[in-house]
Amino acid sequence: MPLLLALREMDAVPSVDTCGSLISACEREHLWQQALTLLQSASVWGLEVGVIPYSATISACGKGSV
Repeated sequence: MPLLLALREMDAVPSVDTCGSLISACEREHLWQQALTLLQSASVWGLEVGVIPYSATISACGKGSV
């Protein structure tokens, strides 16, 4: 995910809304691994995401394949 890599390189912390939007995009594209990575990164960054990003991550996992 180029945006997340760019944020890491700049030592920037995205907002809760940005993380939520990225996770939702991962869900739409069935990118469960990226959704999980974003959810974990949000926790590391100290962001308190709401129910919707968790739900989108679970949905992405259900839609994705190994």
